[in-house]
Amino acid sequence: MKSYVIASSDAIFIDEEDRPELLSILKQVGREKSLIDGILTLPQGYIGNIITSNLNITLKPSVRYLRAIDYLRLVDDYTDVNDDDNSAKWLGLIAANDISNYLVEKFYFYLKTLASKGVPKRYLTQKQFSQHFAGNIDFEQTLFRNTVQYSPIVATKRSVLNSDYIAMQVIKAAFIKVSRAGLIDHDSNIQRVVMNVKSSRSILNAIPNIELHFGRHEDLLKVTFDIAKMIIENLNISTNNDDLGSSLLVNSNTIFENYIAHLLKFVDPVHFHYKTHQKVIANKSGNSDISIEPDLIYSGLNKAVLDVKNKDFEEHFNNADLYQLLTYCNNFDSKVGILIYPYNKDLPPVKVIYNKQTDLLLYAVGCNITGRTRSERDLSVQTFFNNIKELLHFC
Repeated sequence: MKSYVIASSDAIFIDEEDRPELLSILKQVGREKSLIDGILTLPQGYIGNIITSNLNITLKPSVRYLRAIDYLRLVDDYTDVNDDDNSAKWLGLIAANDISNYLVEKFYFYLKTLASKGVPKRYLTQKQFSQHFAGNIDFEQTLFRNTVQYSPIVATKRSVLNSDYIAMQVIKAAFIKVSRAGLIDHDSNIQRVVMNVKSSRSILNAIPNIELHFGRHEDLLKVTFDIAKMIIENLNISTNNDDLGSSLLVNSNTIFENYIAHLLKFVDPVHFHYKTHQKVIANKSGNSDISIEPDLIYSGLNKAVLDVKNKDFEEHFNNADLYQLLTYCNNFDSKVGILIYPYNKDLPPVKVIYNKQTDLLLYAVGCNITGRTRSERDLSVQTFFNNIKELLHFC
């Protein structure tokens, strides 16, 4: 077994006999262009594991002071790894940089917890047909059925509590994927829950565009759903010579960007506007795409543009990033531009540029995502909130 630990955007040479199997895995996540003439170069932002019968490649973050678990906590913040009887197993997987099995284990734990506590039910509208006028009548459908003489002629609608909704359909799809691969043990409670949820092939194709709202008391459902999406989209399972291997590549750029958008929408859900489509790391040719709009726009008393950069905060005076932010400010008639980076410390904002003639201010702000406990992460989030509020002058 050949083992490599590299940062995303680094390049390594792959021996010819190892390329076909590696290429098959890369195709599963749409990254076949990353292997050209035997050179594997994954774009900046990817983290995870690639495992074949003869390769074990670990992709660590390109931001030198961050670990893969720092990004995963942004998705999985429901429990700390030290809070449960499974902590030794989880910590072992983290130490080994085994992201794929770490996510599978956490998904299995959350799904078991969800099954034992009870899946939240939601009101879903169901159609019924009868010969009698009663209930909430769908007059358009009823008139149509009467015209063409379908029987029964009366169409009615009613709301019923049900656990068969989109979030649970995605969770079931992820459960089937890891269960069939033998990555998790049988659990009767989980089987009982997923039996009542329909399997839908169409839901798999729609997953990249699914954006759901979860209620205040649905944190467990949300984290289970978020990890389920990652498993369906990014986990590749292969069996070679009776050995089971699971590979997983995760876009940490998207994780960090979505996390920041979620935080700022929490601060002010009215005036922060998030670019909802996913940021592309690279186009099909493997070259970086340049976005023509910022990640976030603040339209309160002081208009501002905010751009999220999953890069090293200590190297934030990057001319390309500053020029891009300056272009955004000019295009959106804003006097304040803010670059947001992941960091491992809680620090005040850094003023990068001040133009007296135009009153243009550009700042760099770090968001500490390295807290090991929830209380540490909460303190860092509050510091980030305060920094943003200070720059935008709202309370």
